[in-house]
Amino acid sequence: MIDHLWVVEEWLPSIGLNQYKGSFRENLVDGRVLNSLTKKDMERHLGVIERSHQTSLMLGIELLAKFNYNLENLNKKQWYQRRVRGERERERDSADTYIILLSALLQCVIYVT
Repeated sequence: MIDHLWVVEEWLPSIGLNQYKGSFRENLVDGRVLNSLTKKDMERHLGVIERSHQTSLMLGIELLAKFNYNLENLNKKQWYQRRVRGERERERDSADTYIILLSALLQCVIYVT
């Protein structure tokens, strides 16, 4: 289960809502609390008045719920995303190298003819 320190120090900044760190820390908001949080609770207890901020929180909570509020599941997903991103970067680098070599070859052909 997700503890309140992770919610405050990792999760809130990752969804761009640093300004609520104090109220989330003060109320010890952890995975269990997130799981039962309503928009009314956000307003009353956490000071989240902006509708767009409430929506961001609700969407973030929905995503956490998909991973059963389990950091291990989240970390596996992040590892997979980093691996896929790394493979895409390598493919892009290979394509860039190919284009550079092809361009150099064409210039040689143009120069010779």
